[in-house]
Amino acid sequence: MKIFGQAGGGGGGMSNYLASNISKLRKSKTLIISSAASAAPPATKQNATAPPPQKVDRHLKRYLTSIQEHIGKCEFYTSMQYNLKTVSYGKSTLFGAYPTKNDIESVMELMRRTGATNVMGVGSGAAIDLAKICFYECFKQDDSFVTDDGAQLILHPSTLGATLTATSRDCLSLCTQEEALLPYYCPETLKCKDFDDIHVIVDEKAIAVPMWISSEGHSHNNTLGTMSAEREKNNNATVLDCVYASLVIALDAAHSLTDSVDYDTGVVSHEDYCKYLDECVTSAVKCLDILEKTTAASLDDPTNVESTITESKVHAINTMIQAGKLLSFGNFASTPTTRRNISITLTSSLLPTYFPNGNWTTFTASLLPGVCNALGNHYGFQSVVENDTLRSVIARILGREEESAVRFSHLLEWVNEISTENACLPVPTLAKMAQGAPDTNGLLNKIDENGALLNCNDASASYFESILVSSLDR
Repeated sequence: MKIFGQAGGGGGGMSNYLASNISKLRKSKTLIISSAASAAPPATKQNATAPPPQKVDRHLKRYLTSIQEHIGKCEFYTSMQYNLKTVSYGKSTLFGAYPTKNDIESVMELMRRTGATNVMGVGSGAAIDLAKICFYECFKQDDSFVTDDGAQLILHPSTLGATLTATSRDCLSLCTQEEALLPYYCPETLKCKDFDDIHVIVDEKAIAVPMWISSEGHSHNNTLGTMSAEREKNNNATVLDCVYASLVIALDAAHSLTDSVDYDTGVVSHEDYCKYLDECVTSAVKCLDILEKTTAASLDDPTNVESTITESKVHAINTMIQAGKLLSFGNFASTPTTRRNISITLTSSLLPTYFPNGNWTTFTASLLPGVCNALGNHYGFQSVVENDTLRSVIARILGREEESAVRFSHLLEWVNEISTENACLPVPTLAKMAQGAPDTNGLLNKIDENGALLNCNDASASYFESILVSSLDR
């Protein structure tokens, strides 16, 4: 996988990529899969294709319009400026937050019918995941698809959440029968570090970010509007949500390395994995430092909020890039850790059924207090952190130069400060995303069933219980 950073904006990254690879791409048709973030709640079994409402908050409208414009420019560059043969999917059909079996079958049939071999995913996470799944499926059916035909997978995310999706090797699809998000693994051959036919184009200015601080819906964080408008806005992850979600992923990734027997069995070496961890947390902390400049008193000034978010954007993008590299989906050859990251386990098991009012990133962000409590319960709150990798991560989060004296109680003090209702940069509340009042034992049973279904190695039941109880009790 190659990741291309692009400082230009408005599709410049895609234009430059196409110019450099035009001869390869002209050998075959290119399938463009696109989807935009929605103002409506994420798709569920009961609501598989929910179109956005007629009236939306002006900031939300601006955000959604930016994504659509990015998709439009990518299509223009591909089919018009560079005159490539293209076919499209998803523009008026891919409304859900995750691709489904029907989406996958429809795209595979379209590829067979049109002869397209290059696959381009543009827009939100649903398009990115669907593009990856269909490219992987073609390779599984015939590996000459890449070696002989020179097929390429091009991922051009338009949102922060899609950026994380694009940089992770594996992906998720919605299974309505199991009411779960099931992983689709990258074929083993494609996991070679030198594999050059998966390209991720990260164009900083082309990635849209919501111009409001919190997804909690506090009136001082957002423009005035109806409760309906607030809910619509909160279906889209903010920069703050992305920062907290990346910290959840990083903390659990560092913790999971303790249980790994052989650090270098995966595609990514232990050394590289630790570099991703360091960069993920460093960028997240830089982003938080910038956001903290926006005090409660200045949140009523839209100009100040927008300038602060814009300044933090580059760090938010980088922390999501690195978080995507850290994700383990339970496929043993993917990363140095031997178990699923808890963000994957909990979203896969619980998000579609029990927490339909949350998107993947905001749901993961809401787990931060629970993860900090679970780590303290596991190791002992007053214990000095013995795990070198985890100690380094916690020290960076807390801004402590002296790592040797870091205790889990220090982490708990920090997370308690940002978990209060009146916090300036509040952590999203898990209970607000729930359908009714979920029973912890029922949730744990669902996690156990999901792990057995997928034959995955997961964290202990006591670890999950501590996370859920702490998160739901807020």
